[in-house]
Amino acid sequence: IVSIKNKIENGLIGDVQLIRLTSRDHPPPSEEYLSNPSTGSFFDDFSTHDVDMARFLTGEEPSKIYASSSSFLQYQDENCVSDDTAILVLQFPSGAICAIDNSRHTSYGYDVRIEVLGNKGLLSLENPKASNVVLSNRDGIKSDKFKNSFPERFERAYKDELQHFINNLIDSNIGLKVTENDCVQASVITSSAQKSREAQIESNNNINLEEFESTTDWSFDFDLSPYKSLDYEDKIGVAVFGTGRMGRIRSKALQDHPLTEILYGVDVYEPGVKKFAEDFDCEYFVYPNGIEEVFNDPRVKLVFCCTTSKDHHPIISKALAANKHVFCEKPLALSFDDTFDLYNIAKNNNKVLYCAFHRRVDAHFNKMKDLLYNDLGSLDNNKIEFVRVTSREPKSNSDISYLQNSGGFMYDSLIHDIDISRWIIKSKVVQVFSVGHAYIDDIKTVGDIDSITIALRFQNGVLCTIDNHRNAEYGYDQRIEVHTSYKTYKSNNKRASEVKILGSDGVSIDNPPEGVIRYDEAYYEEVYRFINVFLQNSHNINEDNNNNNEIKKIALPPSYGYDAVENSLIAEAAIKSIATGEVINI
Repeated sequence: IVSIKNKIENGLIGDVQLIRLTSRDHPPPSEEYLSNPSTGSFFDDFSTHDVDMARFLTGEEPSKIYASSSSFLQYQDENCVSDDTAILVLQFPSGAICAIDNSRHTSYGYDVRIEVLGNKGLLSLENPKASNVVLSNRDGIKSDKFKNSFPERFERAYKDELQHFINNLIDSNIGLKVTENDCVQASVITSSAQKSREAQIESNNNINLEEFESTTDWSFDFDLSPYKSLDYEDKIGVAVFGTGRMGRIRSKALQDHPLTEILYGVDVYEPGVKKFAEDFDCEYFVYPNGIEEVFNDPRVKLVFCCTTSKDHHPIISKALAANKHVFCEKPLALSFDDTFDLYNIAKNNNKVLYCAFHRRVDAHFNKMKDLLYNDLGSLDNNKIEFVRVTSREPKSNSDISYLQNSGGFMYDSLIHDIDISRWIIKSKVVQVFSVGHAYIDDIKTVGDIDSITIALRFQNGVLCTIDNHRNAEYGYDQRIEVHTSYKTYKSNNKRASEVKILGSDGVSIDNPPEGVIRYDEAYYEEVYRFINVFLQNSHNINEDNNNNNEIKKIALPPSYGYDAVENSLIAEAAIKSIATGEVINI
């Protein structure tokens, strides 16, 4: 930890912009300890080290404090009521944000980790293990647990701290590393955290459907009937709107599918759409020309909308009105009202409107979720308690022309993180708190933010933090961590290569790959699954197609209408929270 502080002060990562602190206890304290009034609140007793660490690493006092907590542990004494899982979000005057997650228990040892992101790089501190032995066999690769508890983890720190204290008694000129002000400020912050937690219980700061124009029923759950309405002959005709990077990625999957045919490409950029037409052997139009011809062509059954976000709503509404099924890149629209409006049009016309949340079909996330829910079903009283989603991208991904048409950080990027948290936790979000800041000049210019942390509380008590950043010098960072009653599950970054170099300057490994490469298989797979849901529910499938394993393997679409609607509602709540500085209840 001292080494991290020294590296910050030496400018190795530039200005501190985001801190993430993890503290999880092992073993949990006794019921007698928790029941004693002198223990104080969870934040006073447990989180005080983390808030002190946040101050230590930033050199600032927080200007905003949010905290939420839940109780998952089961106690023999019914009178023992104590929170055991918590999240805190602190924002400092410089704009730096700190997200803290705490738990009273793990099964794998004492877990204390630190991440500090600056505008020039990332510093990470992982846990020391009980031993460095690694076992590799047919069951996989296993290493030892973390050190058992805090006396083992901080054995040297306790000794050094005592020696430092004695040295100050001998010579007061040495100077204390922990001052009276440090103790007071840590107490002030934890007391504020407890007040934040208590205030949420009584909070009337709500966001609900009455705040929007759309007040009718929005039950778009699991309705497969639109997928049964597709009629086609030999192949399913497709028109692709937006023939840039994402349009080409989706079109490659369409081109490879045996039962789809790209008939049209439509884009505002004539050289690009002309080249697209050559590559995919189709007709093309320069938008908005040719719209009527495309939508009036009875061969066109599906419209793929891969344009900039601001054009999604007008294109989708026209496509649905023309009785075309629609596949659209997120977001469907740039507000809850417009999102809701599009689904009502689709519902009234019995047409599919699919919003692409490609992370739901990512092989790594699906493997983690499968293992997670297998354990949830087989281990007694096993529950998800906390989820952490990390999404960071390099500055080069966000040029000014893109930002002006993206719909803002929340709808352009955070909507994915909101969706994947809901997909994992399988519960409704009931509370949202969010803080953000703009560091990049171009992003400030368009009135947006590039650093954000969102705290979500779910109906089942699960807590979740999302941190997203648009200036990660080390590459495209995509991670998920799920903490449960028994285990913690992690999906870490893929890397551009698995080469490791050991030299006199340390150990070097490759950075994560660029975003499109990270999810290249997921983009492709999502198109196949979308098409195959139609084919499984279509009356046009002949016996040969029924025996096609590529068609039979997936029965349901990765997401439904209500997913996009709920994601949009949560995004609106997060936007409102940033603007007001308040906790928003849904």
